[in-house]
Formats: sequence, C-alpha cells, structure tokens
Amino acid sequence: MSKIKLVFFALFAFSLSVSAQSTYERVNALQQDTVNSDRATVSASELESAAKMTPEEKAYRDQFISDLQATGRKINENAQVWEQETAKRGYPKKKTVREKAHLVDHYIFLLSTQLSDSRLNRFIDKQKVQDKITYWQNYRQALDRLM
Repeated sequence: MSKIKLVFFALFAFSLSVSAQSTYERVNALQQDTVNSDRATVSASELESAAKMTPEEKAYRDQFISDLQATGRKINENAQVWEQETAKRGYPKKKTVREKAHLVDHYIFLLSTQLSDSRLNRFIDKQKVQDKITYWQNYRQALDRLM
C-alpha cells in the first residue's frame, strides 16, 4: 500500500512540476514585456504632441531621417570598399579615405542638427546622440591621422 502511495505521490509531484515550469515561463515572458516597456522613453504627452505635428514638420522629419539613413548606408558601402582594398593592398586608397572622411563629416553634421533642432529632438535620447557625435568625431580624427 505504501508503494502505491509513493508512486501516486511521485506522479502527482511530476505533473505539478511540469505545470509549474510552464507557469514560470509565462510569468517570465510577462516580466520581460514589463522590462521592455520600462525602457521606452516616449511618454503619453509626447505621443500626443507627435499627433499634433504639422504636415510640414512630418515631411521635414521624414526627409531628415531618410538623409541620415542614406548617409549611414554610404558609410557602410565605403567600409566594404575599404575592407576590400585593405585585403588586396594592405591599406585603403587615399580616395577611399577622403570619401569616408567626407561622409563622416556629413554624418556628424546630421547628428548635431538632430540634437539642436527642436523639430527633430522631441523623441530622442539626447545623451545617446551626443555619445554618437563624440564617437564619430574621434573616428574622424583617426581618419585625419591616416591621410
């Protein structure tokens, strides 16, 4: 009789542990959603003000974002050319370095504009943008030393 109780208790404990594990995963997923929502930096008032953006402001912001993304793509394309030239010759061509310096200057200009223009800096983390500007300025100085 005690063996039957032991087997019954073991099966009951096993089924309980399986359900506890699946409950744990759901709670963990809910906690993850909560953690991600805590990182959001846009408040309800900011969302309301975004809805009140004029069509000109939206067009200006969209144009700026497309220019920023295009410059980033060009920098990445230049990095691929840079890598190919370095693999082939051991160093990049001067033309490639100059082109990258010009693109980095433009990218720094765009980031500075984003930081200073009130139409663009409503929903950004200003410290993060400032850190990017510092990073790219240091990168630009390294390019100057290379030229």
